[in-house]
Amino acid sequence: MMRCIPKNYVPCVFLGPRELIKNSKCPATGWESSALLEEQCSRSSIEVNNNSCLNKDCQQWPESSVTKPSKEVQFHLMLYIQMQLCERSLKDWISERNTKPKEEQTSRCPYGCVDTEHTLSLLRKIIEGVEYIHSRGIMHRDLKPRNIFLHDHDCHVRIGDFGLACRDIIMDGCKSTTSPSNFSHTTGVGTFVYAAPEQLKGSHYDSKSDMYSIGVLALELFQPFGTEMERVRTLGDLREGKIPDLFCHRWPVLANYIMKLTSQEPGARPTASQLLQSELFCSKDIVIHGLQRRVEEQEEEIMQLRRQISQLQSSHVTTFI
Repeated sequence: MMRCIPKNYVPCVFLGPRELIKNSKCPATGWESSALLEEQCSRSSIEVNNNSCLNKDCQQWPESSVTKPSKEVQFHLMLYIQMQLCERSLKDWISERNTKPKEEQTSRCPYGCVDTEHTLSLLRKIIEGVEYIHSRGIMHRDLKPRNIFLHDHDCHVRIGDFGLACRDIIMDGCKSTTSPSNFSHTTGVGTFVYAAPEQLKGSHYDSKSDMYSIGVLALELFQPFGTEMERVRTLGDLREGKIPDLFCHRWPVLANYIMKLTSQEPGARPTASQLLQSELFCSKDIVIHGLQRRVEEQEEEIMQLRRQISQLQSSHVTTFI
């Protein structure tokens, strides 16, 4: 069933399935609102001109019409934009992960709720998206969990909200008479927590500013927060070059790259391409922790099976007696 989503920023939003519903009440697929369907009227039988529909073959008009037009039918031209619906944002995913019940965690470690393999896969997909954006000479300038969307059960990553995005005119190979020293992006700072120092200062910045945001995102992806205050404090410390000691001990390679990405000097930050080719996505400690988590999950499952066996055996003995 299609339903209208109220209180949106656009005049009207309709949520529906991929397949077209034949008797749908959605204005975008109904004859009453003049959105013509191929099922109702073949394209060869009509011409649109100055908000008028000229009939060439009256037999092709739908039977639901009050009267078959003889020459011309007036209608209002309305634009419908079909878009993909992403069920949740990365912000939602992080919140769900952080509020996971303790009994579902396989370890008493504060990082017990972090699925290293899956989380690293998400980070890689985000960086791949940023790499593509930068390859087109575009800076996003507002990368944050709320602007990254996850689609389907496989968590396909979609980067959205390009309201602050702009062309990076100093990109290599770009023919421009403007030199880096004479050019600066001074508008569209983005969200404070994820914004690079040069953005906040209003000085010159380029695609390396997006990489700073990636560094903050990486820490937030792997660092569970019990409260919002804890999150604000930890991400604030990151701006001062501080990462939790336990985090550094558990993921030393990741911590090292987060430090590079959040460097005060843009030139010290790796590009998206360099990051994808780095040891971050093939380091031994990441693989080891992924395997350790699997072992913990299997041990927990074995313990549950043993408890079930014990309960069944106890029940059988009681019944026999």
